Amino acid sequence: MKKVLVVDDDPDVCRLLQAKLASAQRYAVIVANGGRDALRIAEAERPDLMLCDIDMPDMDGVSVAEAMSAQEATSGIPLIFLSALVTPADVRRGVKAGDRPMLSKNSSLEDLLASIDRALA
Repeated sequence: MKKVLVVDDDPDVCRLLQAKLASAQRYAVIVANGGRDALRIAEAERPDLMLCDIDMPDMDGVSVAEAMSAQEATSGIPLIFLSALVTPADVRRGVKAGDRPMLSKNSSLEDLLASIDRALA
């Protein structure tokens, strides 16, 4: 089973996304509370994919993506940005951070799974 690391500074968002993904029974889900925690967990757990909030107080998603790209152990992990509101500015930030996809945190399970499947293909 593929491992997905969900990263957000809001524990409620982490629980919501974890429950959504668990309901599909397609991925093992692990959670990180913030960017620094995500980097530590990504290196230790080597997830197959990361869903990462773009706006976090300790380390924003773009910084997480850049730090992951700089580390050999994590550079190959696909990353999808999450945002409460996906705006044109958010999309531009995703493009600046390696042309990574951007999803709303409120995306349907079907959209979430489709984006994960595309990123893992």
